Amino acid sequence: MALSMTTLGDRFIDITIQDTDANKTPINDITGKAGALYYLSVKNEWSSSSVYFKLYDSTSAVLGTTLPILVMKVSASTTERAVIPDGIAYVNGLSYCISDGAGTGAAGDNGPPTGQATVRMVVS
Repeated sequence: MALSMTTLGDRFIDITIQDTDANKTPINDITGKAGALYYLSVKNEWSSSSVYFKLYDSTSAVLGTTLPILVMKVSASTTERAVIPDGIAYVNGLSYCISDGAGTGAAGDNGPPTGQATVRMVVS
């Protein structure tokens, strides 16, 4: 995993996050605090099929068990982006993963994606 976080400066409370090796293993509580998600970009360049980005308001998300607050489909060889001006608030912690299943429970996650994805976020 290649996860990096960068504060945008003393005058801003926003943090940029980039993970160039996102996969089925949840990355838990990346900010260590409550906040909001304002920008999301998920690039699925290595997969031969669609994958699903799952975002959790949890400090210890478990794929197939924890209910995501957002599920985004990303087709093969594409990048999906979302700008959220008012933000998607999270209170407990920000966690995420990539799955090959669109569902929110164990039945929706059938196996690991066929490749990795790059995830970029701006959070507060």
